[in-house]
Amino acid sequence: MVNSVKETRERFEHEKDVLKREMDNMMKGWTKELEAITKDYGQMMKGVDDTIKNNSVKMQTEKFKMQKEITLLKRDKLKLEKEIEAAIQKINGFEDKMYGQPIFDLEVVDQLLDAISDRNLRVGHRETMKNSKLIH
Repeated sequence: MVNSVKETRERFEHEKDVLKREMDNMMKGWTKELEAITKDYGQMMKGVDDTIKNNSVKMQTEKFKMQKEITLLKRDKLKLEKEIEAAIQKINGFEDKMYGQPIFDLEVVDQLLDAISDRNLRVGHRETMKNSKLIH
């Protein structure tokens, strides 16, 4: 009976060692797999981060260009409005000299300027961009 117990104990010890090795092998496999997943995820996230940074820089550059263009267009519009006003005043001066009074009722009609601008704007921006009244 003592021999039977010793044999059983040895068999259990052997099975325990086998199971321990199998568990160690499984843990090593899972660890390697986890490391590979972590590495792949890190590389993927770095790529996403780089893409976001590049897109952000592009968007900021585009926004700056658009703001610059808007500023230039506003400056040009103001210059044209001043030239129109000066031309109207010049015509009024000629009328006064020639006829002693204004003959034509010349003034800038903002609705006409808005209509011209509306034709040049993209459809989505037509309602949001209206000419401000600068000439009176």
